[in-house]
Amino acid sequence: MERFCFEVPGPARKADAIDFIREFYAYNSEIHGTGGLDRYLDDYEGWLGKLETDYAREPSEEKVPARTYFLVRESDRRIVGMSNIRLALNERLRQYGGHIGYSIRPAERGKGYNKINLYLGLKVCGRYGIDTVLLDADLDNPASWKTMEALGGVRVREYFEDQYDHCTVVDYTIDVKKALADHADYERFLVRRDLPEACAMKRVLVIGCPGSGKSTFSRALRDAAGLPLYHLDMMYWNPDRTIVDKSVFLSRLDEALQKEDWIIDGNYQSTMELRMKACDTVIFLDYPRELCLRSIRERRGKDRPDMPWREGSDEEDPEFIATIENFETQNRPKILELLEKYASKNVCVFKSREEADAFLAALRRESGDPSRSGKAERV
Repeated sequence: MERFCFEVPGPARKADAIDFIREFYAYNSEIHGTGGLDRYLDDYEGWLGKLETDYAREPSEEKVPARTYFLVRESDRRIVGMSNIRLALNERLRQYGGHIGYSIRPAERGKGYNKINLYLGLKVCGRYGIDTVLLDADLDNPASWKTMEALGGVRVREYFEDQYDHCTVVDYTIDVKKALADHADYERFLVRRDLPEACAMKRVLVIGCPGSGKSTFSRALRDAAGLPLYHLDMMYWNPDRTIVDKSVFLSRLDEALQKEDWIIDGNYQSTMELRMKACDTVIFLDYPRELCLRSIRERRGKDRPDMPWREGSDEEDPEFIATIENFETQNRPKILELLEKYASKNVCVFKSREEADAFLAALRRESGDPSRSGKAERV
């Protein structure tokens, strides 16, 4: 039985993504649900930047926030489909377009994959608080609207669209909670590569901009996955704010890396590749700069289990602040290069704390402890 997952597009998928689009051209097939990828074949990195902008934007009558995913088959890690999910609707999308655009690559059609694609899309909508999903399809594309009906879609309108495609269009609505409950058997077709199973995580690297909450997340992950946790800051700093000798730091790191399982949190660029080679899972908290700066200010004056000394409540280190302000241009590109180099690892890239919390909640459910909160307590 084949299993599938949604995967957040990243730099390591460049060749696969371009091949996906080119297949549509080879089959002379219409392209839907790709977040505009077909317009960026010569600038894949620019498309990734566009997706970040799409996700962060405020809804308006011009554009709305959206998420775009690859549908990936587990057995060969091939991109077999894509989905573009609008997290809000403006008046234009209410009239034409709806919440979800999706597609399956031409060579993989007729296998029922788009039902799984839509099911995963409904799960995303549910996570973002969308109770009723609006979708549309051309009347002469029964494969699309029959997929909607298979997941509980109710046809609410049929009309001739004379502005964009100039064809007869059918609108459907889907009650998200009901559809997910009625079709829970689809779960057997799912595996989360962007959300690894607990049994697949033995050596986990947690990285991100200072202030992103790496240590807080790592403690919650430790509790959910039952893995020992090591903070790089505790290896590097002395309680009197002096740093240990380099040989001592490397010895402490090596001792942790030699263990059978671990979570190691921290950036420390000089040893990041060493740790990435040794891990099986990388979790990158890729949060906005403003959030990280705010978090740094909020934690001042508090005891931290990941640091052997306490910052003063009014203390501000200009060099440290500059590191955060310049992280996106100076550090993040190096991280993305390493993620591409080690693309065989399980890689989770979270763009918000809500995504990270959803991951932790899913992990707790998998480990049989759904009673715990999905959110990590901030310190």
